[in-house]
Amino acid sequence: MIQSVGIQVNQDLSGDLDMNDKTKRKAQWDRLPKPSRVILGRKRFRDQKKPVSIPSPLSRLLDTLSLRNLKIVAKNHGIILSHNRKKLVIEKICEFLTNQDNLVLIFQNCPPPEKQLIREILNAGGCLRYPDIISRFGSEEKDSPYWFLMLPESTLGQLRAKGLVFVGEAFYDSWLQVIVCLASDVSTLLNDTTIKTFLFQTD
Repeated sequence: MIQSVGIQVNQDLSGDLDMNDKTKRKAQWDRLPKPSRVILGRKRFRDQKKPVSIPSPLSRLLDTLSLRNLKIVAKNHGIILSHNRKKLVIEKICEFLTNQDNLVLIFQNCPPPEKQLIREILNAGGCLRYPDIISRFGSEEKDSPYWFLMLPESTLGQLRAKGLVFVGEAFYDSWLQVIVCLASDVSTLLNDTTIKTFLFQTD
């Protein structure tokens, strides 16, 4: 029964629409039947509850993502993959995102809201409460947790699909809660003067 419902969600999301057309993707979401929305909501909630340690390196945080979603992270950065092993996909993404020149290019082309979100997490020491982020930058409620079927529309969701921020449950401020964090090795690079020029410039 669970498998058949999951297949139905995939069919509801995939359809025959151009996945690069944001207007059509929004219309597609709005047409989702209530059972499919409930299933996606539950999946999103489970993803938010995945345990993470803070601070954590990029490789460990990427490992919390499914292989299919990892492939979307790679695709968003133009990373060519020649294999399907999760460990090797993570290694390729880590190699790309821990390269200073690549980060400079990413933030040169990063939309202002995404840069602002990164700045706030960085200024807070690399981690912030999930409710604080969505109250300022918008909810992920209409984002599919299956990025390979429908790319996220929210600011937070788009950064997650680029492998730049991560959501999970961790001990923060002395209690267990859902947080949004940066990888520790990426945070170190973002504090470099060269990258800060692009990350903190006035848009």
